[in-house]
Amino acid sequence: KCEPASQDGPSKTGAVNVVQLVGEREDLNFDNDDCVEIPQQPQFNVKKEAVEKEAELLPNGSYRASYTITVENIGQTPGRFGSVSDKAYTGPRISPSSFRVNGREVRPVSIHDPGYFIVSTGGNLQPGKTAVFDVEVIYTVQNDATDEDWDKVAKCELGEDGKYKSGAHNTAALRDEAPGLEDDNSDCVVIKRTPTFEVKKEAADAVATRNEDGSYTANYTITVENT
Repeated sequence: KCEPASQDGPSKTGAVNVVQLVGEREDLNFDNDDCVEIPQQPQFNVKKEAVEKEAELLPNGSYRASYTITVENIGQTPGRFGSVSDKAYTGPRISPSSFRVNGREVRPVSIHDPGYFIVSTGGNLQPGKTAVFDVEVIYTVQNDATDEDWDKVAKCELGEDGKYKSGAHNTAALRDEAPGLEDDNSDCVVIKRTPTFEVKKEAADAVATRNEDGSYTANYTITVENT
């Protein structure tokens, strides 16, 4: 902001501009300067958090991972934040099939990158205020998923570079995010292997037992096994 050094002197702060005229009388140079204020640029941070650390198994055999993405104006001036994108883990046989943002279905940006989608095109925020987006990622598991595919999403592990090397990890990105604040842009959920069951029925005896009243009793054992 513009603050004068004294009542009649030039400003001591602000973007001060001074004009000089050769030969001007000293008692007339009191109005040779003026000042404009250059407001501080707004600063924004994006943070991503998993609602639950384990993806939810749905009745159709797919999995739902739920996240919140929060954009906050951490600066001192109001402004508009840029676009917010999200990139979901994509494996060869366990991969995202649909996305929802605040209950609305969105599509991937490109068929060549099926895990990348736009969460928001931007919005205005006052200092200290936030914009929150509820994100759902549906993962589909192909029938030929291997043990290796399942192992990759069975637990969340960080690599030496601080980035997730396993688990269904998702990363949010904010255009023009304040530098050095990217460490909370990612989170991860685990996808536990779909249980499979087998039922088996065996007769206790090959021949039914005749009862005194002339009826017959057949005995069986039915076994359900989680394979």
